[in-house]
Amino acid sequence: MPCGAGDKRLLGHRCHRCRRDHLKCDGNRPCGRCSRKKVDCNSSEPARSNLQVVYYSHPDSSTIPREVPADQTQHYAQTFFFAMGLSPTLLSAFSAQSIGSLLCDHRLTQEAISVLGGLYACSNPSLLSLPRVAKRELTARWLSLQERIEEGLQKPQEADFDGILASALLLSFAHLLADTSGNSWRSWIYQVHTFAEWHNVVGLKTCRRKSLLRLARILDAFAALCLQEDIDLVLAPRWNELGLRMCQLQSIGQPQPMQGRDQFLDYFVNDLEMWAKIQYWMITWVRHINQLDGRNGRPSTDTPSEYELRGIELSCIASRFQRDVIAIITWYTSWADAGATSSILPLYHCISVDISRMFCDPSWLSLNCHLPAMERQVRHAQATSVLQLVENSVSHLHLEAIIYAPTLYIVGLEMKNKPERDRILQIIYRLKQKGFSVIERFESTLQDSWQGLDLF
Repeated sequence: MPCGAGDKRLLGHRCHRCRRDHLKCDGNRPCGRCSRKKVDCNSSEPARSNLQVVYYSHPDSSTIPREVPADQTQHYAQTFFFAMGLSPTLLSAFSAQSIGSLLCDHRLTQEAISVLGGLYACSNPSLLSLPRVAKRELTARWLSLQERIEEGLQKPQEADFDGILASALLLSFAHLLADTSGNSWRSWIYQVHTFAEWHNVVGLKTCRRKSLLRLARILDAFAALCLQEDIDLVLAPRWNELGLRMCQLQSIGQPQPMQGRDQFLDYFVNDLEMWAKIQYWMITWVRHINQLDGRNGRPSTDTPSEYELRGIELSCIASRFQRDVIAIITWYTSWADAGATSSILPLYHCISVDISRMFCDPSWLSLNCHLPAMERQVRHAQATSVLQLVENSVSHLHLEAIIYAPTLYIVGLEMKNKPERDRILQIIYRLKQKGFSVIERFESTLQDSWQGLDLF
């Protein structure tokens, strides 16, 4: 019988006394030998595994839990704030600082942010990849939300005014992403404008509400510009200030950054509305003159006096307005915090180009008066600088980038050679990549206009 280190019997199960005496051990605690001798069995309890037997039967297929899809709402909201950018200018009404309380308390605003972020993600697969099921669910959410917001637009209430207006403005950008024709966007903006006009009669203006109302006016003016429609303005208080912008800016001096930004946006929305109004007046006047002349706009020597007086009046109004535009551009370039509103500067240059271009129509020559029209070379040089500014801005803008659509059309009319037109088309392509379906209408309209212009 082996002993000592060679004894392998019940190794690890023998008590210390049995191992010492080289005896067989039954492995119990206390062991049988120590129990018979009534001595302490001084061996530690062996390590044992606590096993639990579980009986399992395969469940019925109807009871098998499915994988719960992750909630995309948070991802959509993150996409929205990414699309907003770090320092939005025209869309500052959507910043967390402006609508922070609505993000927490207003369900429609929360849903609108989620839907807009989701639609922007659908249009930009590089931001967030969505399966077809998620896209269908998102479309259903958008249509349902639109119905609820329309009900709120038709029944304005002071207590819920900010939330409804913010939600409606958010969905206006959803229309720009989804609608190629732009017709549904214009119809939606008209409803928002009517709702906002109700507030001019009833309601108090807080900082948030002022910012939302300003954005509503900006979108309404852009819609009028793009479709060459009339815009509803109260003109009486504007006439006394038209052409006096330089004096007003000199009295302001160098404002603080935030104060200057708000002041700049207030000027911008007024100028944008005035631009839309003057554009409509001039287009209507030329149309009437062409109808009277019957020679497709060639100068007429027998223009009725009432139309002649109206044409001279429009040229004076446009000249005064151009002085305001030049003043704001000069003030902007000398402002220390000009980078905060750099995306707006191309629009002011575009106003000057557009007004000068419209006065080049032969119908205005019948007035035999001075017209606020720049020379062809000067106008082209300014349009080229606008194009450069737009190229620099589009690269870092997302939702705000669509504001350059009318600018691209106006600047494109001044481009006479293929390299310049290719630059325009490249910017349009980048806007398409950002998901704006409505840009296709601008592209087709611009291509049609180029067909009738000479290419150098």
